[in-house]
Parts: sequence; C-alpha cells; structure tokens
Amino acid sequence: MTDDSAGWNERTVTDQGAGSSDEDSPAVIYPLVADRGNERVLTEWLERSAQYTIADTDRSLEHAAFDLCIVDADGLRAHRTRLADVKAAYAPELLPVLLLLSDDPSAVIDLDEGAIADSVFAITVDEILSMPIRQAELTWRIKALLRLRNQSIELSNRAAALNRFRKAVDASGHPIFITDPDGTIEYVNTAFEDTTGYSAAVAIGNTPSLLKSAEMSSEFYAELWSTITAGEIWEAEITNRRSDGVTYTARQTIAPITDPDGEIRAYVAIQTDITDLKNRTRQLKVIDTILRHNLRNNLTTIRGNAELIAEESSDTIAEWAGDIVSDADDLLSTGQKSRLITETLSDDPELTDLNVSSVVSWAIDAVSATHPNAQFETDLADDLETTATIEFQEAIEELLTNAVLHTDEEGAEISVRAWADAESVNVSVRDNGPGISAMNAEVLESGSAPDDLHHGSGLGLWLVYWIVTRSGGDIDVETGGPEGTCITLSLPNNPLEDSAEH
Repeated sequence: MTDDSAGWNERTVTDQGAGSSDEDSPAVIYPLVADRGNERVLTEWLERSAQYTIADTDRSLEHAAFDLCIVDADGLRAHRTRLADVKAAYAPELLPVLLLLSDDPSAVIDLDEGAIADSVFAITVDEILSMPIRQAELTWRIKALLRLRNQSIELSNRAAALNRFRKAVDASGHPIFITDPDGTIEYVNTAFEDTTGYSAAVAIGNTPSLLKSAEMSSEFYAELWSTITAGEIWEAEITNRRSDGVTYTARQTIAPITDPDGEIRAYVAIQTDITDLKNRTRQLKVIDTILRHNLRNNLTTIRGNAELIAEESSDTIAEWAGDIVSDADDLLSTGQKSRLITETLSDDPELTDLNVSSVVSWAIDAVSATHPNAQFETDLADDLETTATIEFQEAIEELLTNAVLHTDEEGAEISVRAWADAESVNVSVRDNGPGISAMNAEVLESGSAPDDLHHGSGLGLWLVYWIVTRSGGDIDVETGGPEGTCITLSLPNNPLEDSAEH
C-alpha cells in the first residue's frame, strides 16, 4: 500500500490540526508501520502536531520510551511477540497499541492460521482503526487510548501506594485494625493476629467486642464510643483478652476516618502492647518499696546510734558522729525523693486545675518552717489559674529548698515571682548563691540522668523536671555572676479541658 492509495486519506495531513492534548507534555508515539507510504504520511502528521512527538525509533521496542504504538498489519506480523512482551513488562500499566487495518483484513486474520483472533487482539492490540482514515477519527482514537493509559498509571500508582501502606502497617509491629462506621472490622494487620491470636479470617466481619475482657467497665466502652462517634480521637489504656483467654494491656488510640464532607467512613485503631512494661513497672515498685523500707529502717538505726555516740564522746568523735547523722539525713531525703519520682513516673500524669499563687505560697510556708533563717521576697500576681500535675507543689518546694541549701542559709535571700503572659503561667525562683552547676542546670532543662547526687540535689532537680514536663511545661535556667541563679517554670496558660494532650 502506498501513500497514493486509498489506505491513508490525504485529508489526514491537512493544516486542520490534531486537536488539544490533555497532558502538559506531548505524548510520545512509536510508529511501527511497515508500509513505506503510510509510514511517511503518519510521521509527517506527528511532526506537525504539538500534541505528539515521535519516539526514538532507532531504539528497539524493548528500550524505547513511548506512550502509544501505532502499527499496521505488516508491522504487527513482524513484531507481534515483541509487542506482547513489552506490554506485559509495563503491566499493570496500559501501553496501548493501535492497529491500522485495511478494508481487506484477510492478511492479518491469516496470521498464525487464525491464532490472531485468540491471542493478538486479546493480548497485543487495544484498538483497531480501519483505513482509509480521517484525521479527526485518528485523533479521537489516540486521545481515548492515552486517557486509558493515564488512568491505568494513576490506578497503578494508587495500588502501589496502597501496597506500601499495607507493608508499612504490617511492618509497624503494632496491632492495627480498621472498622466501618458501625464498628465491624474490615481490616487487621499481622501484628493484630500475632498479639490477639485471632486470624484475619476470624476478626474481619466481627466487632472489637471479641477482644473484651471483664476488667473494663461498660462506662469505659460507652465513653470510648461517644468520643469517636463525635469525631474525636480516643486514647487510653485498655485490658483486652486474647483468643486463648489470656489478658494483655495495650495503649490504644482510635481515630475517625472522614470523607471530604466530614462524614465518618471508618475508624482506625492502633494498639501498643504494654503488658511487659506494666509487669516490669509493678516489679520495680515492689523492689523500690523493699529497698526504701530497709534503707529507712537501717539508716534510722544508724542515725540513732550516731546521735548517742555524739552525745557521750569527745569533740573529735562527736564531730565524726555528727557527720554520720548528716549523711544519714541526706540518704533518707534521697530515699524520699526516689519514692516521689517512682510514683510520678509510674502512672499517667493526673492534671488538675490549680491557683499558682496559692501553691507557691504554701510551698514557701513549708520551706520556711524547716529553714527559718531564709528570707523570701515574693511578687505573686492574683488569680493565676492553670493546670498541672498534683505534685506541682513538690517541684516548687524542691526548688526553694535547693536554693536555700546552696546558699549561706543565714544570708539566703530568695526572690519568688509568679506572673502570666498570653501563652504561659510562669514561676521564677532567684537566689543570691554562687550559681547552679552546669550538670544540675542540664538536669532541669533536659532531664539528663544525674551523675552527682550531692545532698540529693541532682535527684531532686530531676524530680522537678519530670513534674513540670509532665504538666506540659518547660524550665529555663539562668546562672552565673553575683545575682546567683534564676530558675523559671512555665506552664501552659489554658484550661483543663484543653490540656488532655499533655
């Protein structure tokens, strides 16, 4: 077939234009037309179009980059197997092939004694266009095939993203399940199966009630359900029951999944199995209690005997005995701070509304009772309401005591100020001592583990750090020079109902 034949209508190469492309960049076409005349006319038309560009035909089909292949009967006969292989390599993305077929298709149909009807049209060719061809029809067919390709690429990308999501969810190591709006489980990951003992086949179609244990109240589940159906995130510890009847404790977060209109379409639940952590915490509490009990009893005995020795001995021995009493007092104080730290870190922070000025005043009274020579100057604003853990007064008392002990108690001058700004409620403690050590400053600001427990100060300041940070606040330390040290505690200036995230 030549370019003068009826096979290729000359109106195809008029100046009417090829129509607009849906893509920003031209689509790449690989012409695989064996007929010389048709190949020339097709190539000229593609070169004249701004919507299409010609692939590098010097590269083989396997190595060329293109979006669509146009082939005629002879080209299909010569390259059918290679076309099928290339299309298979692109799967699941569609690499469309448009077959230009003459009015007499017998030559194509005779390929492989009729095998084309069973394989070529089903595997290799995506669209057939009979010649003679009009430009408008060719343009429409090409654009339709390119739209299908773009859709297949988008679906492939979505499928790949979904596959990555599934792999990430499975690799997370945390039990995750998704339910529909009514609470019916639609998906579980492998960690869910491993932790609960329920297979996906058993869990899917069921509800999370299959995990219920007798240790959670009906009020707990009612509050959970009312929270998530209101579109809010629920987070709490929960005790569930595995398929074998053994209970486990998890930190569970449940979040609604909404559509663009805000309608809840699903819920996703993520669990962290904290059973071992809870068991270890209980064990450490027991050990801590026993150690502190024995330490307190033995030190009390040592202290009492040292006091008797001091009363009935010479000056030197009495001085040594006095040192024993002092060290025993320090160790007893350290044991008390250890108990407070253990209690503080063992459970979730319990936030409460408090009046900062009142708490500071009570703390000053408590420290003044044990250190009557210390002088306290106060500047406390009225009505400083905020939220903090119930141990917040312990933090203030520790800072005040630390300021007194590290200053000449006879001349200790402690300035305490409390005020609020737009974001924070602040308490500052300033002393006239020599300045806090760099190590203790780091304990306060970053919670670094203390390695110098002289007079228990490192442990006490570590307690301050945890109380303040678990209240959602932070600590700033200014030290050096004749003005001593200024430690500022800052708490969020917000009501209790907005503080749950802390």
